[in-house]
Amino acid sequence: MRDKAVDKVSLYLTTECNSQCKYCFVMKYRKSIESMSFEMVDKIMDYVDKKLAEGVALCFFGGEPLLKFDLIKHIIEKYPTLSYALPTNGLLFNEEVFDFCKKHRDFVWVTFSIDGDKETQLLSRGNYPNIDMVKKAFRELRAGIRMVVEDPKKLYENVRYLHSLGPWKISVGIPRYYDLCPGYEDEFKKQMKMVEDDMSLRSIPIEQDESNDCTTHCEAAYDYIAIGTNGDIFPCDIFCVNNICKIGDISTGIDREKVNKFLDEKSLGSDGPCIAYKYL
Repeated sequence: MRDKAVDKVSLYLTTECNSQCKYCFVMKYRKSIESMSFEMVDKIMDYVDKKLAEGVALCFFGGEPLLKFDLIKHIIEKYPTLSYALPTNGLLFNEEVFDFCKKHRDFVWVTFSIDGDKETQLLSRGNYPNIDMVKKAFRELRAGIRMVVEDPKKLYENVRYLHSLGPWKISVGIPRYYDLCPGYEDEFKKQMKMVEDDMSLRSIPIEQDESNDCTTHCEAAYDYIAIGTNGDIFPCDIFCVNNICKIGDISTGIDREKVNKFLDEKSLGSDGPCIAYKYL
C-alpha cells in the first residue's frame, strides 16, 4: 500500500561537503561523515518508487550532493519518471555534470547556492564557483539560485548581481539555527522591499524562500520526509542530521503512530520556532 500523503522526499546522499558555509546546520550538528552505498540507494529508491506517492518529487541533499554524482546518475537513469531537485554549491559543476543535467533537463531542476557577489560569497561560504559554468547552466538548463542572507545589508545589491547572471529564479533564504546579526529582520524587510520595487528585476521570479521558514511553513512528517544514509526516515532534514525523532525506515515503512505523536507535540510549540530546538 502506498503512503500517498508523502510526495516530497529529501535524500541524504552524504553528510560530507567541500564548502565551509559558516551558517550550515548540517556541518554544525552532524555527528559523523556518512554516505550512501549503491546497495542502500537501490533499497531506498525501491521503497520510494513503490510505497510513496506516484510521481514523488525527490531532492538530493547533503553535504554537497555532487560529491556523490555517481549515485545521482544511477538514480535518475533508473527512475526517469520522477522529478528531481539538485541543489549544489557549484564547485563540482563541470562539463560532465552539465551534459548529464542537460540530457535530463525535463525533470531535473538545478539550484546553485550562491549568496551574492564574490566578496559576499567568500565571506559566507569560503569559496566561489566557476561562474562561467554557472552562467552556461542558466542559459541552457532549468537552473535557479538560492541565496542565504547571513547579513542583509547588501541583500538588494547582491540580488541585482545574481539577477545579472541570468538565472530562471532567485530564492532568498534566512539561515536556520544561526544567530542572526542585530536588527536583521528590519533590514531584511527593508532590502526585500527595495528588490520588490525595482522594476528592472521583475523579469524573473525573486521570492523569499518560505520552505526555510520553520515558523510559518512546516511540512515535516505531513507530506515531506527525509531519508538518511542508512535508510532511516525522519520528519525533516534537521532531524535526519541529528539522527533523532525517527519515524520509520525503508524496511518497515513510516510508523503512523510516531508521526501522529510528532505532529501533536509539534502543535504544542517549543522554546524556538521549531520543535527541533528541543533536541539540539
